[in-house]
Amino acid sequence: MSEAKQLLSRQQLAHLLASARFRNEQERITGVLLYSNGRFMQYLEGPELGLSKVWEIIKSDPLHNLVVTGAQETIYLREFDQWSMAFRALGTYGMSHPMHLDSLLSGRLSENMKATSRPIKELLAFWKSHKGQDAF
Repeated sequence: MSEAKQLLSRQQLAHLLASARFRNEQERITGVLLYSNGRFMQYLEGPELGLSKVWEIIKSDPLHNLVVTGAQETIYLREFDQWSMAFRALGTYGMSHPMHLDSLLSGRLSENMKATSRPIKELLAFWKSHKGQDAF
């Protein structure tokens, strides 16, 4: 989790997401990024070396403030294996785009989904705590 040093525009979020997706593809990382009013929650999965590289990039990114590591666990099946970086944002701009991605995350992170790991539980907690705000 982290906080942005300032609220991000649509263009800034799009650039951030494109960079994350490219980097994650290079490192064989999959996951999801949630954004709500300047706060980020990210779930990453993949090979340990790739995760270490991506984590170092995130920590040194001047966009982020107060970067905090959440739960870490060994997994045997990926939760977001089809997405180099799925994305869902809540906040000021309206529904996230594209809508099929929003539907995917809504299903994955639904109230009825049984969290199988501590990191997924943290992701669900972030999702639920910001869900009542205007959807982005």
